[in-house]
Amino acid sequence: MMARRYVVVLGLVAGALHLGGQPASACSCMGYAAFDEVARRAPLVVIGQVVDVGPRWPGLRPDGLPMAVHLDVSWTPKGSGPSRLRVWDGAANSSCGGALWRLSVGQWVVVALDAVAAKPPELRESWKDWPVQPADGDFLLAAPVCAESLRRLDGAAQALAWALRPFK
Repeated sequence: MMARRYVVVLGLVAGALHLGGQPASACSCMGYAAFDEVARRAPLVVIGQVVDVGPRWPGLRPDGLPMAVHLDVSWTPKGSGPSRLRVWDGAANSSCGGALWRLSVGQWVVVALDAVAAKPPELRESWKDWPVQPADGDFLLAAPVCAESLRRLDGAAQALAWALRPFK
């Protein structure tokens, strides 16, 4: 845990140097939940391939920060959901967002999710200024900040191994 703090501090320092003295914004967490812990709490866990990346939040990265990805679901080891779904990063417009940033079409992932429709009205109201809003049939990363809701996989064989794991 101490080594992770040093990495975060070094990353912030390197980021500040890279920005040439511009003010930096950082996400601050008191702890970090690993994927297995997030998946245990999530109502839905899916394994599939990214088929589209976007829409993107303009300005946060040169090409925009992905707000959502579309997945073709191959396995649903926990819960039930559609065979194709859109997954949103609920923190995409903040310094804590970015869980979807390095995903590309064809990438296998395992994702812990919550249904947009199950979210309280006050949270849904906070999305009104987003360039595109999540629909009732969409899903959110189960823990968009300070946790690992999504894990990139190295292909179909690793995806199958994850599909055989118990998620309770």
